[in-house]
Parts: sequence; C-alpha cells; structure tokens
Amino acid sequence: MIANDDAVINLIAAIQFFVVLNNQKLLQIQQRRAFILQVLNVLTPAENNLPREPYCRLRVHLLLDLLREPLQLKKHCRVTQATFLKLLTVISTESHHGWDEDIQLLCFLFWLACGSAYRVVSAATGIPRSSICDIVHKVLKRVLNGIKTIIKLPQQDDIPVISRGFCRLANTDYISMAAGSIDGTHIKIMPPDSRREDYINHKLFYSINLQAVCDHRGVFLDVFAGYPGSVHDSRVLKCSPLYRQRDYPPEGYYLLGDTAYPCQSRPLAILTPYKAPASPIQGRYNYHCSRARTVIERAFGRMKTRWRSIFTKTLEISPVLAPKVAVACAIMHNVCVLSCDEWAEEADDDEDDPPNEQPAMEPDDLERGHVSAEPLRRHIAAQISAPLDIVQELHEHDYL
Repeated sequence: MIANDDAVINLIAAIQFFVVLNNQKLLQIQQRRAFILQVLNVLTPAENNLPREPYCRLRVHLLLDLLREPLQLKKHCRVTQATFLKLLTVISTESHHGWDEDIQLLCFLFWLACGSAYRVVSAATGIPRSSICDIVHKVLKRVLNGIKTIIKLPQQDDIPVISRGFCRLANTDYISMAAGSIDGTHIKIMPPDSRREDYINHKLFYSINLQAVCDHRGVFLDVFAGYPGSVHDSRVLKCSPLYRQRDYPPEGYYLLGDTAYPCQSRPLAILTPYKAPASPIQGRYNYHCSRARTVIERAFGRMKTRWRSIFTKTLEISPVLAPKVAVACAIMHNVCVLSCDEWAEEADDDEDDPPNEQPAMEPDDLERGHVSAEPLRRHIAAQISAPLDIVQELHEHDYL
C-alpha cells in the first residue's frame, strides 16, 4: 500500500524515465527540441520571447502570394499561371496526404528556378530542409510519370503538318519529308567518385548527354539522357531506344541532324549537312538545311534559359538524379510551349563545333546494314539550286 503522495510521484517519474530510455524516437534532437519549445510555450505563454520559426509566415507571404501575383510567379518560378495549372494536373494523384500539391509544385519550381541547395529553399520558404528534399523527389517522380503523355511521338496524321512546318523553317519546299530535328546537348554535373574521367567532354568539363528530337515548334518528341559527356553523339544515338526500336521516323521520312551524326537512310533515316561544302550547290543546301535543323538548338536554348540557374552551372546532385532532372525540365518545356508560355531563348553553348573539334566517327559506330543517304542529299541539293523558271528552249535537251 502506498503511504503518501510522494511515493506515487516517484513511481510515475521512474516509469516515465524507463519509457523515455526505451523509446529511441523521443531521443532524437529535433523531437526533443520541439518538445522543449512546446513545454515552454505552455508554461510561459505571456512571457515567451523565444524567436519563432518563420514556418507559416514565410510560406504564406512567399509561396501562396506567388499564385495571386502572375508577374511574381513568372519571375520566381519561370511559368505563367496557366502553365502552373497544367503542371498541377500532371502531378496530381487520387490519394494525397501531407503538403498541398500547389505548395509542393511551387517548392519544386522555386528550387529549379533558383538552382540553390535545399537549405537555401528551406530558409526562403520556412519549410524544413528534410521536407524540401522529400518534396523535390516526390514531385520529380510525378513529373516523370507523365512523360508518355507529354513527350510522345506524333500520330501519322500529324507528320505532314510537321513536314510543312520544316519547309517553312527552311524556306524551301524541297525539304518536304523532314519529320523532326535531332541533336544533343551537355548537362553540367558533379562527377561521381569512380570513373570521373568518363564524364569529361570535349569542352573539358564534367557532363552527361541529353539527346532530343523535336518538331517544327520546338516541342520535344523524344528525349534520352544519362550517358557520360565523353561519349560521342553518334554512339549515344546508337544506344538510344529511338535507334534500337526504329519507331520514328516512318518510312519515307527522315530526321535533320548535324555533322556529328551519320548521313544514312537505314536503319534510322538522318539527313545531315556537308562537313566541307565543295560547291555553291552544297553550300545552298547547308544553308536551307541549317535553317530547319537549328529549331532543336533553339529548343535547348529556351529550356536552358528558363531554368538557367540549374543548367548554366554544375548540378549539385548525384549523377543518378541528374538525368531525371534534365528529362523533367524537358517535360515542363513541352507544357510551356503547348501553353504558349514563351521564353526568350539564348544561344545554346553546344552548337555545331568545327570539324576538327568533333571526335572522329569510327566505322564501328554504324550498325551493319547501314545505307548511306548521300543520293537523297545530292538530289535535294540539286533541287534547291535548280532554277524555278526554265526557258522553253531548254526543254529540248535530254538532261531535263
């Protein structure tokens, strides 16, 4: 039988001490700190002069106000309100708990736009750093889940529209079977500890390759990322699903590429310019071909300019996560273009290099069964240089 109240208090204290020792979660620093602050707030509500965390205050003033101010949203997150709402439909899920989806998307876009570490975004928004990291990875995964609905190959009925668009870009009707433009760009990264030399490209910085195919509007039709920067563009093409599956372009159409790719009609039809034009005919062909092909470089330029804080410097994330971030930016680029959310592009720093700076393409880089597209290129070059109006006397000659 317990004699007095002191014995009861001592017994309860002993039980609490035993529970605390066996509960490892209560021993964590953050939880103990939160518990102490909670106790202090209860004990001294009127005289509590401790600095409060700007958790809710900054969240309201910095994040939620962005949705009410279009200019601030465009400035800090690089998208318009219409684009933001479309991105919300991409990341929305039926089962949702935790932070609101608009807050998660704002944090993700703010992280991309400023290109800062998680702790900087945490300090600006008042959200804990661990939550920022969790939000970024969660939204990134949801954006990548919508890749098949946003980055996809066109339907058969849409290909003639794309071809006419390339004819307008080229300012000639003879590049009438172009179904896309293909090129690669380098994404600066922090190299892994092992095999760092594999990630040094020909411009002497660490990077990974991002290969993409776009239409005449600059909308990406196919993306492939992840190969180290030292790998040549033709090797990346050969290892990509686009080359292996050969789903695009359809028979009779071709892609426009630069001199880093082979000029071939099979197994994947690619038309390239002449490396060293030897005649005015070849020069005129290169001019018109370049007018149409550079739409992919402008697409890269717009994407990198929109997310310049993350693309113009080294990505301070793991090399495994870097390709996912690059592909996610390509997905959001498509959403922006389809939403008429224009952004002034800047010249991509991975434009055509002089021939002596491009690594030589080895014969082994081409699969067996490769068929050159040189006859087609020569025919198109002759058509471009042919006069539009032929005098009647020339029709008597056999060569016409």
